[in-house]
Amino acid sequence: MIKRVVKTALIALVLAGFVPSGYALSPEELALNIAAGYKGVEDIRANFTQTSTMGTVGIERVTGGKVAFKRGGRMRWDYEGDDPQQIISDGEYLWFYQIRDRSVIRRPIAALTPAARVMLEVISGLSKADEHFELSNCGDSCLALTPKVSEPDIERVEVGVDENFRIKSVTTINGLGNTTMVTLSEAKINPGLEDDYFEFTLPEGVDIFDGEGGDL
Repeated sequence: MIKRVVKTALIALVLAGFVPSGYALSPEELALNIAAGYKGVEDIRANFTQTSTMGTVGIERVTGGKVAFKRGGRMRWDYEGDDPQQIISDGEYLWFYQIRDRSVIRRPIAALTPAARVMLEVISGLSKADEHFELSNCGDSCLALTPKVSEPDIERVEVGVDENFRIKSVTTINGLGNTTMVTLSEAKINPGLEDDYFEFTLPEGVDIFDGEGGDL
């Protein structure tokens, strides 16, 4: 649970979704609101757009598709377009399926770094973010997460939220200034997704490789 030191009256206002005019939420208060925004949420389905930018040269690549989350560490990304891919978490393993290459990389979730697990924590509203990250503001509706333990691939994660304090974007930034921003749209709350929607079935003739933890 997010650790905070705020007055009782302010807690009541925040939980009610009311912020006094001109009052800027602290990182801890913003994190508290985000966690509260996901109470009662069991699963989510949405569209996504992913924009990857190489900071030094400004080269940009845009992809997208459909994504789903469910409590219990379940997640599914279906990338559409010229290079279709799947990323599926069944709660125990992450499966990275490169459809054109007919290859799969499998990674145990337990071996992933905290920054690599951020997207798995969307469904919980990042309720345990302060255990592994230093919190700061990156705007009125943006929470920045800096790993307490340095990670080679991720320097900072920025989480943007909507008026209901639900996550609408997640941006990862590495030490070279390269960014990957995932924006969610047309989200449906509690569509009733079955667990087997998040199970990966290995297609015939596809090679499987076991990977280590680290960045997604």
